[in-house]
Amino acid sequence: MKSLFISIALCGAMALGAQSKFTETTIEVDGLCGMCEERIENAAYLPGVKKADWDRETHQLTLAFRNDKISKEEIIASINEAGHDVKDHLATDEQYANIHGCCKYRDPELRVNSTVWVIHSANLAKHTRSTTHTAESTSTKP
Repeated sequence: MKSLFISIALCGAMALGAQSKFTETTIEVDGLCGMCEERIENAAYLPGVKKADWDRETHQLTLAFRNDKISKEEIIASINEAGHDVKDHLATDEQYANIHGCCKYRDPELRVNSTVWVIHSANLAKHTRSTTHTAESTSTKP
């Protein structure tokens, strides 16, 4: 009985140790478009990263990674190397210069146009769903 208790305690301790190696966090990353999203996510997907999902509207990158394989700082450095600013960690001007012209998120004019486009796209998608739904609900069967 005593050895069974010790075995259960050891298994529990091992499980807790394995869980502490896994980190989930979000970081703010600047970008504008789908190309930015792809570049940011690809830069973040290093060995040990299990999830990297960037939201274009909120600029939040959701990460899940094994902290025994990679650090948050290494992921941020990779994103900077790809040319994107992370909150409190700016890409160098040389790194930023390498991104595509439509991705120049530091340009106030592009940032405004991107925001307008995101809002327009969201409204267009809502309208399309609404129109499709209305057309389906008003159709008559023979």
